[in-house]
Amino acid sequence: MSKHKSLKKYREQLGISQLDMSKILQISQSAVSQIENGKIYGKGFVKYLKYLVKNNIDINDYFKD
Repeated sequence: MSKHKSLKKYREQLGISQLDMSKILQISQSAVSQIENGKIYGKGFVKYLKYLVKNNIDINDYFKD
């Protein structure tokens, strides 16, 4: 599984759709999709990771090579 697919997996563990995640993070649904597909990084990406951590999702696997 690619790193980016794992972001989708983490979101799905929380039972949150892309649309819901976009509303929570106050970014577009397109941005959520692009984050999950590894196309963009930046503030939205950081918000995404912070939200996962805040909700007790262990993201350490994301950073392993």
